[in-house]
Amino acid sequence: MSLDEIEVDEAVAAYIKKQRKDFRVTTTCSGALILPTSISPPKETDVAIPIGKNTLYVSIYQARWVKRIDRRMLYYVTLK
Repeated sequence: MSLDEIEVDEAVAAYIKKQRKDFRVTTTCSGALILPTSISPPKETDVAIPIGKNTLYVSIYQARWVKRIDRRMLYYVTLK
């Protein structure tokens, strides 16, 4: 698996840079989701994609199938 095989949408890269933290593409029953590593910590088997000063980790299970990471995978939570 080569990092060149996974394309990261510019909107996702901009979001990660703005948040200034690491994220992980993880497997859920709803499909692939991008979560902060504080919720879904990276695993040793993850593929690490540098995004500015941060890292986007991709589960090895998702990396086999995902060719493009786009904004539909972002998980937004609004806390009151």
